[in-house]
Order: sequence, then structure tokens, then C-alpha cells
Amino acid sequence: MEDKKPRIIVVDDIGENIEAAKGFFNSLKFPVDYGTNLKEGKNLLEMYGQNYFLGIFDLDMPKENGGEIIKRAGLDLGKMADEKDIYYVYFSGGFYHGGPRTMVYFNDEEVLNNRLSKAVTSKSLSEGWKELYNQLLEPMKYAAGSELEDSVKRYERFTGKKFDWRKIPKELRVGFVNKFY
Repeated sequence: MEDKKPRIIVVDDIGENIEAAKGFFNSLKFPVDYGTNLKEGKNLLEMYGQNYFLGIFDLDMPKENGGEIIKRAGLDLGKMADEKDIYYVYFSGGFYHGGPRTMVYFNDEEVLNNRLSKAVTSKSLSEGWKELYNQLLEPMKYAAGSELEDSVKRYERFTGKKFDWRKIPKELRVGFVNKFY
């Protein structure tokens, strides 16, 4: 990966899910890097973390290819993403969630407290990735410019860092954001 364009990282151990993600994100022309286990995900975050604006992580995955599935291994990726100021969600499916469904968890607390978040179509289908994408965009559609501006000020005050609007791809930006890019 040589370009400096903002990118997405997706880590999921199921090939069918990766193919569905590729189908959806390729249709949007988003640059995306894919990992299939905890080790690959950590390597990508370590090497290219400064280029990611979004991480989408499965919860249960092997440490390495062919290894035993580790429950909630994706939390390690979330911790790394958080340390690198990358927004992330957990996109996880299976019976772990009380039934054969795909869930989106927006933070570690939802996972650790087993609080179910929003269910979507299976992530083995491009439609499931589209639903996730729409869930991520939903808050931006309703946020007024002043709310975004206040959020950015809080972020900068809390982190001591200047918010980099360039990390947000044009496809995800809305009115207020566009005037700063």
C-alpha cells in the first residue's frame, strides 16, 4: 500500500464475508485493506494505521490462519485502533449473539456487557455491508453544522490533537465537513 489516501481496514476470518465486503466497497471505489486473522489485522494497523479512518473488525477469529478461534479477539484490534485514533466498529455474526444473526457493536462496552446493538443482514452478503455503511452514515445525516463543529472542538480539547478532516473520504463527508476540506 503506497498511496496516502484514507483507507478502511476490514478484518474477518471468513472468506465469504471478505468477498462480500470487497463486492460492496469496490462498488464505492473505497480503498480497503483486508486481514483474515488477528496477526494480519495487527500487522496492518501497525504498518499503515496512520492511513485508516475506519476499522471494521470481527469479534471472534484465530490468532493466525488455521488456528483455533479466539473469542473476542477483535477487541485487541479495537484497542490498537483506538490508540491510533481510528474510528472502529465490531461487525460480528453467528450464534455467539444468541442466534444466527450479524450484529454491529459501536464500542467495547456493548461487547463486554453483551448488549446487543443493531442487527443487519448477514455479512456474508454485500447487502449486510451496505446496511453497516448506512448505519455509520446515519448520524452524519442528521448532525447540524454547529453540532459537528462542537464535536470537533471537544475532540481537540480532549485529545490535544487537531482533527484532520482529510482522513474522511469525500464519499463520507456532508455539507459542513466539505467546507473544511
